[in-house]
Amino acid sequence: MLNKILSAIVNNVREHLVLYICLWLVLLALDVYFFFIP
Repeated sequence: MLNKILSAIVNNVREHLVLYICLWLVLLALDVYFFFIP
């Protein structure tokens, strides 16, 4: 039972990890863009 819950959580996190990384990269790019281009 616990194994099923853990694997479900891991799958959920893995699915959203790509989304979070993309959002972070976009924010980082915007930060760099506004920092170097006043």
